[in-house]
Amino acid sequence: MRNAARYALSFAVLSLAGGGCFGQSALPAVFIANNGNLEGSITSMIVNPDGTLSFADRIITGMRTSTAIPEFGCNARSIAISPNGQYLAVGHASGSSSVNERITILEVASDASLSVVNVFTVPVTPFDLVWMSDDVLAVARASTSSTNEIRTYTWNAGTGVLSFAASLVSGGFSTSIDRHPTQPIAYIGDTGSGGLVSSFVVGPAGALTPIDAQAYGQFTLDIGVVDSGGSVRIYSGGGISSGGTAIVGTDTDNSGNLSITGGSPFVSPGSSPKLARGSADGKTLLVGHGTDATVRTFAIDADTGALTYTGNTFDVGLQGSLDDLQVMGDLVFITDNTTAIDGVRGIYSFTLGAGGSLTMNGAILDTQGISPGKIATWMPPAPPCPGDTNGDLMVDVDDLNAILSNWLVNVGVGSPLDLANNDGIVNVDDLNIVLGNWQAACT
Repeated sequence: MRNAARYALSFAVLSLAGGGCFGQSALPAVFIANNGNLEGSITSMIVNPDGTLSFADRIITGMRTSTAIPEFGCNARSIAISPNGQYLAVGHASGSSSVNERITILEVASDASLSVVNVFTVPVTPFDLVWMSDDVLAVARASTSSTNEIRTYTWNAGTGVLSFAASLVSGGFSTSIDRHPTQPIAYIGDTGSGGLVSSFVVGPAGALTPIDAQAYGQFTLDIGVVDSGGSVRIYSGGGISSGGTAIVGTDTDNSGNLSITGGSPFVSPGSSPKLARGSADGKTLLVGHGTDATVRTFAIDADTGALTYTGNTFDVGLQGSLDDLQVMGDLVFITDNTTAIDGVRGIYSFTLGAGGSLTMNGAILDTQGISPGKIATWMPPAPPCPGDTNGDLMVDVDDLNAILSNWLVNVGVGSPLDLANNDGIVNVDDLNIVLGNWQAACT
């Protein structure tokens, strides 16, 4: 695993610090929203250095004996983790009211245990959500009888209050949301009439400005933004439209403009593509399917966005049992939401290899909740390692060559090559950081 050294270091840090302090998980972790009709809950699991999972905690957000009983904490439908790793936002689809639903905010401790901070009543239904920053949450509101919107909320960690900021109409049935990897731009996937992808600027206080909208002849289910080395695209599942084999591609840019990817829709050998997620390096697209419950991998052409099926697949089982998949580094996590047929449910861990291969890491692990669904992932930030440009926890000739190869290049503020001054330029100041820490090992 490419992240093995970093995983091991995270475990060492936790063993020194002790567990239970709130702020963020000190270890790589995954969080699963259990979408049970009679019980909603959130499960946390630690990601071990070998890619296997260990149960950490589960917290119940709502229980009832019948769906006829209103309980807004059931049906944990969506989940997102704040950029600083401190908070989880969970959107519920409990059906307890034709007007209102709930968002639950939870805090994450250093050992990945959870506690509920507060609950908030919001308009039906917060179908999907994403943090734009540590204090701005964007939500895709889906409704069959009311307005479908992108809505933003501001989060005040000091007071524990989530406040409405802004909303804009986003289509006819807005079921998914994602964000640009570097810009304050949110994208909504809508399936109200065919398919629609819309883009919006999200201001630092949650203000919304519409940018663009692109319509399709196919559904645009569960969009996923993929950064293929500077070329940013949005892929989505076409569901049962276009013969049940379509993967929809959308090109975008740093301004949020949208256009159909050349060659889209792409054809999947699976049945009813329902979601799309990109690998960390942007070279592979992982597509989940509804009817045949498979995950299939596709190579992404970085220049054109075209997809080529790799032949690699994993079959979760029964139709509809594949709920979600998420990527963290070279790991892929997949939820199975039912025990029907095979008697198991929970979350799988895989290592994504060269050519889109999927290697299972241990057995499926039960989330101990009903209907394991959406997943949020967390990788702790790397500890400070001055002079380390490639994340291998060493300062050596690789780092020196990286600096010299980009000498006087404007690599941009925030680049791992911009070691000094935060000026975006690789120069003698950055070189001195490498030389001053030569052969240092951050262990």
